[in-house]
Amino acid sequence: MESIRRFLPGSSLPGQDTKNPKTSSGSVLKEMVYRPPQIHDGPQDWEDYYKKLKKTGYAALPNCPKCKGKGWQHPRIDGEVSYVAKLLSCDYAGCLEDSFKRYKAGESYLKSIGVMSSEQTFGTFRQELGTRDAYAAFYWLAWPEQSENKTRVPFLLCYGGTGNGKTHLCNALAIELNNQKIGVRLYAVADMIS
Repeated sequence: MESIRRFLPGSSLPGQDTKNPKTSSGSVLKEMVYRPPQIHDGPQDWEDYYKKLKKTGYAALPNCPKCKGKGWQHPRIDGEVSYVAKLLSCDYAGCLEDSFKRYKAGESYLKSIGVMSSEQTFGTFRQELGTRDAYAAFYWLAWPEQSENKTRVPFLLCYGGTGNGKTHLCNALAIELNNQKIGVRLYAVADMIS
């Protein structure tokens, strides 16, 4: 770690005659070396790593060579810190960014945003007579640039009888939007009015 040198009475200043280290007032200059304290926001060892992983679902690697276990780093250009006011999650393989991606794709996170089953995706939906329009509307919300339906859908109200695939399509849409890093939350009508 780089140290910061401060010159106090009793040390020689750069360019000062070292044979006569006295200042104009006659006091001797001494050099004090200041080393900033090491700050660790992340886990210090593997035990802390597993505790944090169990508590939050994601954690930075304690032995990461890039962030030194903090999970965050300042943006760098040619190895030099370019903007100290901004922090980025560590993108080293297996560190915080990878850990967070695994957490967000996991069953526990999907349940926390209202998804009932991670197996209910667009790929597993069986399009039957009467469900094709609903599938097209949900598909358009997930991938508007790829959809055959080019009309704008500002609001989607999904209703119908039991077993028509409403929940399946809602879960599929939430999973896909989550994969695209778009924040989503599913609510049941009963939860909204109670």
